[in-house]
Amino acid sequence: MSARQYTPADMARIAKQSLPMAREFAQPGHEEMLEIASKSTEVSHRVAAAWAFGLTKKHDCGLTALLGDQDPLVVLAAREGCSYIAREKFGAKCTDFGPFPESGPAEKTHARELWEMWFEKRMEALAKGEKAKSTEPTKTGKGTGQAKGGAIEKLGGAGNRDVYDILGLDRKKD
Repeated sequence: MSARQYTPADMARIAKQSLPMAREFAQPGHEEMLEIASKSTEVSHRVAAAWAFGLTKKHDCGLTALLGDQDPLVVLAAREGCSYIAREKFGAKCTDFGPFPESGPAEKTHARELWEMWFEKRMEALAKGEKAKSTEPTKTGKGTGQAKGGAIEKLGGAGNRDVYDILGLDRKKD
């Protein structure tokens, strides 16, 4: 079914079914239900799983796999989940690598790879930031001596690579 075949009433019905499930799946201790829902044959379950991954900020537990789903509403929900995590967990206000609901398999694969690479880089930056915090000098001027005074770049800083850098794209306005 293509995205154009969904009526607004269909989309509203699926959203109405999916949102309470997503909230339930996002609760601690419901990881097994979330995993099962992400592989369900029912569209509303997979949409709910994508939203729940976003709500729990779990990009490494199956969310990016849903970007390749055959149903365009699941793809859209997974994309929204990825963008939500980028914004809420990593502070990246306008990060969106797609895919669009009408994207073909190659575009979905490419979008998934971009999201996974982006999340991996952000997690590495977070880990470096945490390590730097633990090695910075204390108020008494003594630290562990492993890092010197905050030379770690912060998330969202100008030194971070983005899709333009990764793909070698020109930054000129369209």
